[in-house]
Amino acid sequence: GTPDGTVKLADLGVQSCVHLPLMERDRPLGFLQVFWHETRLVWDDEMGRVLRTLGRLLIESADRG
Repeated sequence: GTPDGTVKLADLGVQSCVHLPLMERDRPLGFLQVFWHETRLVWDDEMGRVLRTLGRLLIESADRG
């Protein structure tokens, strides 16, 4: 969406979102938000594990770059 709220995520077709904390040894590194254009009522946390690993790798890569 836009900062002034004139366009919302739903206006862009977003139906579902999950917010994943990225942690390293109980210390927050950042957060990852995943959006879908379809409604999701069930979340498979195995996918969350994969996405958290990817998020941590991207943060580490950005820190080195």
